Amino acid sequence: MRRSLFFVIAMLAIALAFSACGGGTNPTPDPIQDAGTGGGVAPLAWDKDPNIVIFRVDRQVLNEPPYRDFNRLPLCTLYGDGRVVWTNFLQPQGEEVLEALVDDVQFRSFLEFLIRDLKFYEIPDYAGRELPPTADTGMDSMTLYLAGQVHTVRNYRLWPNDVYTTILDRCRTLSDSPVRVEPDAGWVTAY
Repeated sequence: MRRSLFFVIAMLAIALAFSACGGGTNPTPDPIQDAGTGGGVAPLAWDKDPNIVIFRVDRQVLNEPPYRDFNRLPLCTLYGDGRVVWTNFLQPQGEEVLEALVDDVQFRSFLEFLIRDLKFYEIPDYAGRELPPTADTGMDSMTLYLAGQVHTVRNYRLWPNDVYTTILDRCRTLSDSPVRVEPDAGWVTAY
């Protein structure tokens, strides 16, 4: 009897210790959860400043001459005011720049797709885990700016589950009525 009472007390003490620690893991709050559900997490919001980049998909070529990088444009950029700017490759050579304006519903839907469906915050920064290659190699990157924090993931190789191409395609198709950007002036840099 005495031994079983000691066993019950010991098990209760262990259970209380684990419950006080939270089981060793702290779940990451879901930034998309509505505040009205009582979860205490702020609703998904972004800086609406038209000069703030909320999301960008980019590709760099490492170890190439710097003058080539001057002409490279990000593949897709989403600004705080809902403006989306992306490049479209034209054959046989060249590219065009397109832009569109998306409303808050489309904007939020895209962010939910990134965060909830593709688990953007769980994608590792693959390039941060290895030394850069010595040859002229492409480095893909995706950057998300929400709640005052920047989260960037990079990769030198093919992305698992083709996540990079999936996100890029979704970013480029946020609007079905793009307009070609045809600037009336330009910037010339002599190198």
